[in-house]
Amino acid sequence: MVKPAYSVVEHLAKSIWLSRWRDGYFAVFSAYFDASGAETDKQVKYVAVSGFIAHTDIWIEWEKNWLDCLERYGILNEKGLPEFHMAECANYTYSFKGWDKREQDRQSLLRELIEIIKVLGRKASCVINIELFKKHIDADLREDFFFSGAYVLGGRACAARVREWCKQCNSPIFSQVQLFFEQGDGKVLQTDLRDRFLGDEFPEPFFRHKRNKYSKSGELIEERLIPFQAADVLAYLTNINAKFSERGHWGDKEKIRWMYEDLSQMAEQTVVFSEADMKGLNELMRVSRNNPLNPA
Repeated sequence: MVKPAYSVVEHLAKSIWLSRWRDGYFAVFSAYFDASGAETDKQVKYVAVSGFIAHTDIWIEWEKNWLDCLERYGILNEKGLPEFHMAECANYTYSFKGWDKREQDRQSLLRELIEIIKVLGRKASCVINIELFKKHIDADLREDFFFSGAYVLGGRACAARVREWCKQCNSPIFSQVQLFFEQGDGKVLQTDLRDRFLGDEFPEPFFRHKRNKYSKSGELIEERLIPFQAADVLAYLTNINAKFSERGHWGDKEKIRWMYEDLSQMAEQTVVFSEADMKGLNELMRVSRNNPLNPA
């Protein structure tokens, strides 16, 4: 099996912060976020944006433990690299084809992975009802405030939770936190997310892939970021929990419900936008846009 010669997480930290990346004052914290739920799919009711924040040293150690665990269980992609995707595990597809007859092994793997994730210590997650978003956030305001989709609102909410945590702890400094989002949720949505961040004086987000990108000739173009696999787990579980929230039972996914409950014990709680929240946000943006004293 081909293994990376270095940690991409470490490489990015060094590229951005150069020799200061291990300096106590310039403590390098990174947050990695992924989304679950395609807004263009009429069958999808919710969008969840979720991820974790930790010091780069913790991410480097986490990555090693994560990949070692996947390798031991033989969870490999078509290139022979250890790679985990929660939807595949939940639905017994790809690497998990036939695992419906290996439930004990699946549960054992998942328990190991959850324990590895919990070392990260802090999460940020947001789930949004797409129908309520479209119903209560006026189209003109979505355009003016760069909220082209629920994904943007979810990503902005997650970053805001990271900012609040930075304020409470006085370290790290929010402007120095690296915010990574998995690239692949639509160019318009992610361009708006960037513009929304810059408009709110948030750090500019980095967009990277959770799978290796290859040229048509098979040459590696961009190496994947492993931490997105942890974000993928939380985003998927958050979306499924919202989907089945009114039923009290996860149907054929009930056997993985414990994962969400375990991760829910980590700080922070999931941000959920209610109908009242949507109406209030719409009114706030309307007033802000029409306020003659607003410099914007």
